[in-house]
Amino acid sequence: MKPCVKKRLYTDLSTLTLPSTISIAYLKMQENNTTELHHLRQVFENEVQTTYSNSKWTTEQLADIVNIKTDLVIMHMQERKLNKYPQSLAEACERKAVFIVALAENGGFSAKACRVANISRSTLYLWKNGDGKTMKPDLHFTEYMDEVLASSADNMESALYRAGINGDVKAMIFYLKARRREVYGEGLPPTVSELVGRLTR
Repeated sequence: MKPCVKKRLYTDLSTLTLPSTISIAYLKMQENNTTELHHLRQVFENEVQTTYSNSKWTTEQLADIVNIKTDLVIMHMQERKLNKYPQSLAEACERKAVFIVALAENGGFSAKACRVANISRSTLYLWKNGDGKTMKPDLHFTEYMDEVLASSADNMESALYRAGINGDVKAMIFYLKARRREVYGEGLPPTVSELVGRLTR
C-alpha cells in the first residue's frame, strides 16, 4: 500500500500566480471556475501522477489526493491572503492529502496512515495542534481528518448492524447494549454524560 515516492519537482508551482483583484474564495465558488483555478488543479494533478505513478493507489484515490491538496492550498492561500504559494505549502498540503486518503483506506488508523504518508506521529501532532509558538494548528486538515474518522465509525456501525441482521448473536448483543443502553446496558460502566448527571443532581 505504501506509495513509491519520487522526488518532487515544483518548478511550475513556484511561478503560478492568481490575480490579486479576485479573492480565492470567490474563484472557488464560481461554477465557471476560470482558467487560473483550472490551471492550479491541473498542475497538482500532474505532480501527483508523476510522484505516485508506480504506487498502488487507485485512480479514484489519486483524484482524492489531488482534490484535497487543491482544497488545502486554496484555503491556506485565502487565510494568508497570498496571491501565489510557496513550494513548501504545496508539498505540505500534498503530504496531508496523502495521509487523509491513507487514513480513509485503513479504517481511521493513524499509525498505518502515517507510514503510508511517510510522516512521523510527531508531525501529525504538529499538523493537528501546532507547536504553541510559530506553527498554528491546521484546522482545514483537522476537519478532513475528523470527517474520515466519523465515516469510519459509521461504516463499522453499519457492518455491526448487518452482522446482527444476518443472525450474529454477539453482534446483536453488542449493538443493542450500545444503542439501547437504558434497556440492555445493565452492568456496563457509566458513560461520561451519566457521571456528570449524577454529580449535578
